[in-house]
Amino acid sequence: MTTEFLPGGLRSPSGLASRVAWGLTEKMEGGMGKKYELLADSKIEVFGRTLFRIKALVSFSDVEAGEEGGFVECEGNLDHDGAAWVFGDARVFGAAQVSGAAQVSGDARVFGDARVFGAAQVSGAAQVSGDARVFGAAQVSGDARVFGDARVFGDARVSGAAWVFGAAQVSGAAEIKKNAPLYQRRSSLHAHCICRADSDWLQAPYDFRMGTGF
Repeated sequence: MTTEFLPGGLRSPSGLASRVAWGLTEKMEGGMGKKYELLADSKIEVFGRTLFRIKALVSFSDVEAGEEGGFVECEGNLDHDGAAWVFGDARVFGAAQVSGAAQVSGDARVFGDARVFGAAQVSGAAQVSGDARVFGAAQVSGDARVFGDARVFGDARVSGAAWVFGAAQVSGAAEIKKNAPLYQRRSSLHAHCICRADSDWLQAPYDFRMGTGF
């Protein structure tokens, strides 16, 4: 498998860089101006913080000018460059950042110092928090939780009520579904591994390493 390099030196499987590159580098008409504004008359309180609904000022990707999105605490939560967007009633707050061509939708929450970037998607009622990173073409959905120093990237999928935390890494085409076991410390799930709540490990033809202390 060939490897491409994303901005910042991140490596990705061939094709991923090309899928997100425009979202990282595309300039809007009139230069790299603001792509959205905060609506002062549409706000909510979350854990003592005031979050504002966003409204697109220009059209980009699947977002039309004038379209309202989800909630952010400040403009530092959602990059004005690229195609990143917060949809629906999703919320991004604290020191969390969403950038690149990433999407946060549904009732998802991204907070703490978490980062969601590349072409990653966080949806449903999923939460990404702490110092967690979700990037590449990874997807976190359902009631899943990714927190601590966890990393979910590549084409990985975390869904259902799965928790990924500590120093865990889920990558490649790995899938963690439903009430999957908790991953912490230096555990690693990679490639075509699939975990389900109602069965043992089903498919682990490539690489599966788990640390101690679970």
